[in-house]
Amino acid sequence: IVSAIFLSESTLFCLSPPQPPGSVDFAATNNGVDFSSERLLFHYTVCPVGSFCSGSEIVMCPAGAYCPATGLFNFTLCPPGQFQDKPGQAMCKNCNIGSNCPDFGMPFSQPCPPGLVCDRIGLVVPQKPCPPGFYCLSGTETSNAMDVTVKARPFPCPEGFYCAQGAVSSVSIIMNFTTPQPCFA
Repeated sequence: IVSAIFLSESTLFCLSPPQPPGSVDFAATNNGVDFSSERLLFHYTVCPVGSFCSGSEIVMCPAGAYCPATGLFNFTLCPPGQFQDKPGQAMCKNCNIGSNCPDFGMPFSQPCPPGLVCDRIGLVVPQKPCPPGFYCLSGTETSNAMDVTVKARPFPCPEGFYCAQGAVSSVSIIMNFTTPQPCFA
């Protein structure tokens, strides 16, 4: 028996103690002896991992978030450095090498910006600039230009030009030092 509050002649409000999933027979009484002749069958469900409960509805956890346990009433956004591209998941994924995840609730990772190197997983904000003498395109995974096993690596500056640290392109724009600058003899 649980206490209830009469909200109106035909509406009761009560909180059920924790129950295993299943059905519960429900009847009302004023004195604990005389119960209502009409009984209701209340179905009690627990939201599974990867979802949360909104009222009596089970809602799949959205992309960019995770639901790690049963019986949740809300989802949790993926933290910076992680993302989740699929709905209904129990955990987030670390951002891959060559990408970064700067914000909460990211449904996908962002490619490493041009001129920077994203050489570790779970990167929030890339801070390693492309090495001098090279330029780095979007998604650069290593600062080792000699590692030919990695496709997304720094590329040598065009012949007759010099690339300062953090160069973003092979195309020269005079006095824009994020691009190759001509060498003068």
